[in-house]
Amino acid sequence: MIDPATAQRVLKALTDEDRDLYFYSGSISATNVAIFHNVIEQARSRERSRASLVLTTLGGDAHQAFRLARLFKSHYPRAGARRLVVVGPCKSAGTLIAVSADELAMGPLGELGPLDVQLAKQDEIAVSTSGLDTLEALAVLQRAAFEAFETHMVTIINRSNGRGSTKTACDIAATIVSGLFRPIAGKIDPLVLAQADRRMRIALA
Repeated sequence: MIDPATAQRVLKALTDEDRDLYFYSGSISATNVAIFHNVIEQARSRERSRASLVLTTLGGDAHQAFRLARLFKSHYPRAGARRLVVVGPCKSAGTLIAVSADELAMGPLGELGPLDVQLAKQDEIAVSTSGLDTLEALAVLQRAAFEAFETHMVTIINRSNGRGSTKTACDIAATIVSGLFRPIAGKIDPLVLAQADRRMRIALA
């Protein structure tokens, strides 16, 4: 994700400092964090107390982001020792790692992203969607259903010229709204909602 020219500029700017220098470019996954663990273990032979991590990622697993941040901190525990350098996209789980750094250095194309969890998209390979999209879709549906119910109920009461009861208007409006929104609500998978809610709570924690 880092083009060679950008990498060379960053490397030139950082190598003069008394810091270990790491590049991490890719998803925040168990496999990649394990590779980073091996790299950071080997780098400890340099005996430097400070380090810079150049991170570019579109996000990944919140658990693995926590592991990577904790790993970085355990090897460089001194206050002010950990600097995160953002020269490109650093989204979602990448932003979670940025929170753990002592210093944050932003390049001209550096970009942090929202702390939203990514969920695998059904029937798609290597395609994900934000957990916020799933929860927001439910919120939009709830608002639309309530507004439709309110509109129909008030309209029925007004057009009845006071002859119809509020209960009758509510029953008719509920029947209309139920018919309109039941096919849409039927497409919502409660397991997907639960997964999105759980992962959002994990990221928050």
